[in-house]
Amino acid sequence: MKNNKKRLTFLGIAIALMTILVTPAVANTLKTATATANCAGYSLTVSATDLSPGTTYTINYTFTVTPPSTTFSGTITFTATASAATETASGTWSLTSNSTVTGSATLTNSGSTRPITINGSSSATLSCGVGGGVGDPSFFFTTYYSNANTTGAPDATVRIVNDGNTDGSLYADIYVLDDSQELQECCGCFVSKDGLLSESVDLDLTANSLTGKVNHRGVIKIFSDSNVNGWDAGSAVKPTAGLRVSATHVQSLAAAEAGTYALTETNANDANLGTVEQALLPEECGFIVGTEDAAGLGSGAGVCTCTAEDWDF
Repeated sequence: MKNNKKRLTFLGIAIALMTILVTPAVANTLKTATATANCAGYSLTVSATDLSPGTTYTINYTFTVTPPSTTFSGTITFTATASAATETASGTWSLTSNSTVTGSATLTNSGSTRPITINGSSSATLSCGVGGGVGDPSFFFTTYYSNANTTGAPDATVRIVNDGNTDGSLYADIYVLDDSQELQECCGCFVSKDGLLSESVDLDLTANSLTGKVNHRGVIKIFSDSNVNGWDAGSAVKPTAGLRVSATHVQSLAAAEAGTYALTETNANDANLGTVEQALLPEECGFIVGTEDAAGLGSGAGVCTCTAEDWDF
């Protein structure tokens, strides 16, 4: 009887050990991989889960363009700050013939691989031949304002057009800085497909500054975003090409003509969006409006105004 009990005990221990050995550990997983692509390049967004904070991860990705069969590869390296992360990358190519694009991404730490959803599908057909045109994958723009809120000076206007690249609506994440590089106002404005958003510098973008300061000059930065909550860090920005930005500028004439002004107009500059800038501007905005701090530093101040779409001036 004792021997039987011993055998049963050993058998129980053996089964427990086997259960432990065959139970898989939770592996970090590449959850999603989506991209927008056109004849000039791509914008990629990937998300991963089951991460260990403080651990460095690498995601390798490849796009295949046919014809001819050409690959475009890249690497995203990041250090996890939480159990989940969303990372972005972009690149350029110059396609001169009608092409099909497919892709895949792999989280190398675990081998987790996903196909990349491109323009909403498992593959994207791009019309890049004669008459197809070459697109612009830019999603971050910078411009300036000058002589704003100045007696005798005209108002300036920032105009934002949705070029229809995504076949849907986008959001203009607008950040207005003063000439001391301090964020004074921010807002996220809806722009429908083929829509026009016109923003007055004096009345919409600098009339409600965080500090109460009257701003006369500074910098305006704009993300082309597919996430309605990206502008104030409600959730992660999803940079998506499709918005085009231009602005008028109030120029003070020569000293001999003091007090007189002229207007010029230029396209906003396509700019390089770094990962720090992409995270920092929405986070600072979140502290102003209250998504990062329940109180909200601005108490209503620091939020710019979105003009009704297609109401031009």
